Amino acid sequence: MFYGHDHDNDFGGFLDGVELIYGRKTGFGCYGPRNEKNEFMERGARSIHLTEKQDPETGEITVEFH
Repeated sequence: MFYGHDHDNDFGGFLDGVELIYGRKTGFGCYGPRNEKNEFMERGARSIHLTEKQDPETGEITVEFH
C-alpha cells in the first residue's frame, strides 16, 4: 500500500506481511520537524514501477513493483 500527504514522513516498512510506504512530501508551506539547518524535509516524489505477468498455463496474474 502506498500513502501520500504526510508532510514529514518518508517511511516504508512491513506490518503483518503488508508493505506500507509513504510518499515524500511534494508541496510548499508544509509543517514538520526541521533539520540542523532549520530547513523542512526536502520535497520529492516516489516513482512506482509496476510489472504485471500472467502465467500462460494457469492464467494466474502476479504484479511486482520496483
